[in-house]
Amino acid sequence: AKEALHIPDVIGQPTSIEWNYDGSLVAAANKNKSLYILDPRDPSGETHVDKAHNGPKQLKVCWLGSSNKLLTTGTNKQMFKELGVWDTRDLSSPLKIKKDDKILEVVEPFFDDDKNLVFTAIKGERRVNMWELADDDEVIHKISSWTGEGCHRGFNLFPKRFVDVYSSEFVRAVRLTEDSCEYVSFGLPSKQGAFVSSLYGQCSSGNNTCDIADWKEGKSAAPDLVDINPDLLSSLQLRTSDGVIVSTNDEEEEKDEVADLAPTESTEDNKANYLRKITKLENRLREVEEAPKEDSEEVKKLRQDNEDLQDKIDELESRISDMDDSHKQREEELQKIIQEKEDEIQRLLQNQTQATYQANDTYQSNEVPQTTDSYQAQDHHQELQDHHQELQDHHQELQDHHQELQDHHQELQDHHQEL
Repeated sequence: AKEALHIPDVIGQPTSIEWNYDGSLVAAANKNKSLYILDPRDPSGETHVDKAHNGPKQLKVCWLGSSNKLLTTGTNKQMFKELGVWDTRDLSSPLKIKKDDKILEVVEPFFDDDKNLVFTAIKGERRVNMWELADDDEVIHKISSWTGEGCHRGFNLFPKRFVDVYSSEFVRAVRLTEDSCEYVSFGLPSKQGAFVSSLYGQCSSGNNTCDIADWKEGKSAAPDLVDINPDLLSSLQLRTSDGVIVSTNDEEEEKDEVADLAPTESTEDNKANYLRKITKLENRLREVEEAPKEDSEEVKKLRQDNEDLQDKIDELESRISDMDDSHKQREEELQKIIQEKEDEIQRLLQNQTQATYQANDTYQSNEVPQTTDSYQAQDHHQELQDHHQELQDHHQELQDHHQELQDHHQELQDHHQEL
């Protein structure tokens, strides 16, 4: 390959370069956050604005369809994300600056001309935000967001002609993560397999409308537009340069089918064979997209912690149940002992009363009183009362310990419910 066109270094170190709708202009941002608009065929006529955003993060840019406007993403000095809308015919000030939440990484913008939507993705995050441009692109609303598993390493939109019209998909994107490359589908709820014509307009066919020689001579041409409909794939030529990514297994049959997607002669037989292979690959893609995804390490750890906590709760409930049975049995034994001691105390009191009466009778008959048994009964009575009090104290301690176990069990159940 040889160099087709040399552009003098008027931009500096670029951080973002995007072609406009008809290939006549390039929008570029550099490391100093300056925004440039130039015709690569005559870069001397460039216009630019310094510090389109004042923050430290890189400046990114995308054109807003076929209009003369473009959108930039960057940050302010406080690290808040900013989206700016500019008119390329006057870069003295932006038409609109929209401030969003704080960020730590670079924001990449992507525009869907058909729906007038902007998608923003941040490397190192899992979320993709969707914005709507309204009132001549000067009002920016955040309307939705999508969050995937694993952080972005790259993100981009497919050409519109690759959407699945049978599932009301209006944007199909591809996302690169640490260990996977996956589709991200944006669509509207609808009956599966039904084509909703009102959802779709026109899109680029992917066919060239201007060759390099004509372009270098100053010609520019808008894309070749076709209506989006179920027969679109049968009328378009798919090229590997379009960035089509097909998720397949390592089986040779599927590799051959992907290789066979190269353009062939436009015969009816070739079209039928081509459509058959497309249908088979779409079914395979749908199976991959609908397959259950493996839990992340964080989710696995939470599940394991939850299982461990449930095991501890089950063990504690078993111990409490055993202690309840043991406590109940011990309480019955204590009640029985208390009753026996009370009966014994009652008998001793009766014996003491009888001995007192006998002592009085002896005293009255001038006999020497025999009070030894009476004193012994009194001492034994006091011992029994002290023992009775000890048993009651021990019974109260058991009840307090049982209540503590029940409170601890309730705390574990509340913690388990929170998880």
